[in-house]
Amino acid sequence: ILCPKDIYVSSGAEFTIDSGLIIEMLPNAMGLISSKLKGEFSIIKGEVIHPSFQGHFSLSLKYHGASSDRISAGTPICQIVLCPIYQIGSYVNLQG
Repeated sequence: ILCPKDIYVSSGAEFTIDSGLIIEMLPNAMGLISSKLKGEFSIIKGEVIHPSFQGHFSLSLKYHGASSDRISAGTPICQIVLCPIYQIGSYVNLQG
């Protein structure tokens, strides 16, 4: 997912980037969010997209850098890794 516009942040700032994407997860899959930004940024909300999620996708981040910084439009901010969800009872005999 790319940053949709230039964003200016100061040290300690928490902010949200609206990706402009609308997501509808499959009932048997979840999404894991992995940041593509350099080490001064961390994801503070939205690391997992649950199977029932439907709607606009936005990412909440915190900037830990010592001075102000800019995220330029078009900069990769994160990637979504889709993961299947398996029901344990389908693969393991729990009766012994």
